[in-house]
Amino acid sequence: MLLAAACGSSDSPSSAALSSSSPSPPESISVDELIEQFGITPAALEDIRFIAGEEGWSLEEALYRIAWQEEFSIFAQELRETYPDEFASAEILGDEGPRNVLLAFRGPVPDDVRNDPRLEHLDVEFREMAGFSETELVDQVMDVHYTMLDLGFVQIVSGPETDTGEVRVDAARRPVDRGKSDAEIIATFPENVRAENVIIVLHPEGTVFGGLD
Repeated sequence: MLLAAACGSSDSPSSAALSSSSPSPPESISVDELIEQFGITPAALEDIRFIAGEEGWSLEEALYRIAWQEEFSIFAQELRETYPDEFASAEILGDEGPRNVLLAFRGPVPDDVRNDPRLEHLDVEFREMAGFSETELVDQVMDVHYTMLDLGFVQIVSGPETDTGEVRVDAARRPVDRGKSDAEIIATFPENVRAENVIIVLHPEGTVFGGLD
């Protein structure tokens, strides 16, 4: 989620304290079982086979990279709705392989999540005691973003860093900021914007943001 202006205050979340991998390697599953599990139509399967050939992937890898991402997105949304005060983040760790995922929670990982059968064939990293929930972080982003608008900043991009529990704000300097250092400007901000987990990056006056990665 990114808020752009042309866009919390909750307690500052602590950094993630502990992570632990799944207790055993993911169980093997046949390609036919994957196709059935993901509900892939024959037409969609042909498209996936084509992409696999173009990218040099096995069909199994392509199924995880393409079809399962949608399934994982649905699963993550279920976690948000079931554990709104505890769920912190759900990510596919693409650089570590198509079957690697991260699930983070504010406190302990619920047993129902650890034992969910949809995770049996994946290599899951459970991160507990993150110290924040996604809901809190998003609320904090909104709070900080609109405070910056009230302070007269026009060009702003704000968003949560769910891996660290930080809020990042990129803002173009105002005319009133001319001749002042970043530290001098930030020192005048209210406490919610100067929270420990809020990262403010000030850019030259006139900077126009097209969005940040």
